[in-house]
Amino acid sequence: MNNYIFATIYLTLLTIEFITLYTLTLLNINSVLKNRDNIPDIFKSIISPQKYEKSIAYTLKKEHFSIFRLVFSLILTVTILFSGILGGIESILMGLTSNKIILGLLFLGVVSLILGLFDLPLSLYSTFVIEEEFGFNKLTIKAYIGDMIKQIVLSLVLGIIILTTLFIFMDKTADLWWLWASIFFISFQLLLLVIYPNFIAPIFNKFSPLEDGELKIALEEMAVKANFKINGIYVMDGSKRSGHSNAYFTGIGSSKRIVLYDTLIENLSTEELCGVLAHEIGHWSKGHIKKRLILTFISVPLSFFILSLALNFKPLYTTFNMVEGTYHGLLVLMMLISSSFTFFFSPLSNLLSRKHEFEADSFAKNLRGESDSLIQALLKLSKDNLSNLTPDKNYSAFHYSHPPVIERVKNLKDLVE
Repeated sequence: MNNYIFATIYLTLLTIEFITLYTLTLLNINSVLKNRDNIPDIFKSIISPQKYEKSIAYTLKKEHFSIFRLVFSLILTVTILFSGILGGIESILMGLTSNKIILGLLFLGVVSLILGLFDLPLSLYSTFVIEEEFGFNKLTIKAYIGDMIKQIVLSLVLGIIILTTLFIFMDKTADLWWLWASIFFISFQLLLLVIYPNFIAPIFNKFSPLEDGELKIALEEMAVKANFKINGIYVMDGSKRSGHSNAYFTGIGSSKRIVLYDTLIENLSTEELCGVLAHEIGHWSKGHIKKRLILTFISVPLSFFILSLALNFKPLYTTFNMVEGTYHGLLVLMMLISSSFTFFFSPLSNLLSRKHEFEADSFAKNLRGESDSLIQALLKLSKDNLSNLTPDKNYSAFHYSHPPVIERVKNLKDLVE
């Protein structure tokens, strides 16, 4: 295969990806506008016309901005790949060092810096214009910069560890480097799952044990009823960054815990919070965590094996004016072009995730003996987060890992009937 054919294949797939994502966004905007004058029946008792109009405005603002980001990303990607910038950076760094590991770290660092600088204005606009306008942003510029510095430092530490190890395997273990890299990567992911709750998450947020009282008693009793052993129930100070609310399950083994946003506790009743926790316990009880780990054990070796095949694929490098067969070139180029080859898998991944969400809802209903508490929690969360209440079904298939709330409520009501 020559450079022209490979470039044609890639640009064709990139165009298909762009047209698909652009069309889906337009369909979603159309769905919102089409239902602008009709609050869905299940929300009529909980959301006012003014709140519904605000949720529509929020959705439209985000979708119009997402179109801009989509176009900007397309132009940036094509420019970086075909302008010779990558080859120029590579040439300069090769003049500084011949060490493959140092060269690889420097090259990925420079490219990541360039991409980060281009993304910064978009992130600032999203946070301090869109989120600010609709009352969600609680960050100051000082706090934003502080978070950004923490993220950079953490990314540097983890990136150096992962990439150095990967480059060593690629250099020292011949054709089986992909297997050793897979073993390391999976092991490192499992380690992060263990240490994340106690060592990484607290870098960005404060986690406090849920105070004694009615809520803690109710949640702990339900966990015991489900035979769910946890390391604790913690409250996260999410309100210092955003008005959005959530709850999640984190950690594995003895490190697993339930985390509730402080905004969630403020907005939901004890019964509703029990419904939310029952849903989270459902993910554990139904083995969803284990199933996701099994998928990781399959997908990671497969991904690294594909990388090993691409390592010596000459057109991958020469099409974009880079030196053939370099470790850093392989990783950066695959990072930039891979989404065009894999984006159509998104609906399949989301389909599995949605199946798990329905199963966790069903478990919560059975554990609680009723579904009203979870239904009311879902409705309130949608209202408070200004969620899109009428998403296009094709758009949600590509972009939603959770079923739209209307579908979840319908499913919960059908379980009762």
